[in-house]
Amino acid sequence: MGDSAPPCPTESTVPDLALPLPRDPASVDVDPDASEALLPGPRVRSWDRRLATAVSGAASPPALVAVMMALQASVSGDSDRWLWASVYISCAVLIPLAYLVHLFKHGQVGDLDLRRRRQRIKPQLVTVGCLGTAWALLRLGSAPMPMAAVAGALLLQSVAILGTTLRWKISVHCATAAGAGVLVWSIFGAVLPVLAAVLLVAWSRLRLKYHSPAQAAGGALLGLAIFGFSL
Repeated sequence: MGDSAPPCPTESTVPDLALPLPRDPASVDVDPDASEALLPGPRVRSWDRRLATAVSGAASPPALVAVMMALQASVSGDSDRWLWASVYISCAVLIPLAYLVHLFKHGQVGDLDLRRRRQRIKPQLVTVGCLGTAWALLRLGSAPMPMAAVAGALLLQSVAILGTTLRWKISVHCATAAGAGVLVWSIFGAVLPVLAAVLLVAWSRLRLKYHSPAQAAGGALLGLAIFGFSL
């Protein structure tokens, strides 16, 4: 007696291989160069994407904040200006950055750019607290008033960014770059180079697809408004 043919699978016996869809489509990170991964050989990124990555890294908010305070200190005539700059950078830049790296190493955030809006809230809360502490140290101490003014503008901007992030993702890169641009303009009077630099940062965030045009424009306008009013 020969072997009987295996029964055909019915709908009840076929396993359900469908993957669950994410609740929030915006939470899925799509690699804009994913098609390149299908090509044989090593993955090669386009030159403009490499440039955008370099610009975005160089214009990271922690780096720009440190440069802004150092720049303001360099044009101050006070003898203890570099001491106060060091105090501010340690409190307002290094502590929040260390906290972000801690979150990343423990898997609480997906990347250091914080592309998911909800993952930005905790680091921004810590940033606001550190910026507020740093501003209070400069304001209540004997720090030069222009340095305290820059610290106050950065604090106000951080609070505005946190409030916005609770409902909508905004570009912190563009906001910080625009604020730095206003500071450079107020010191040196250079307009066109500053405008070109801000537009370059905005382009890099759009090219990497980390932000929409509205998010980049919103960040830039926020930085321009707050620093234009504060300085």
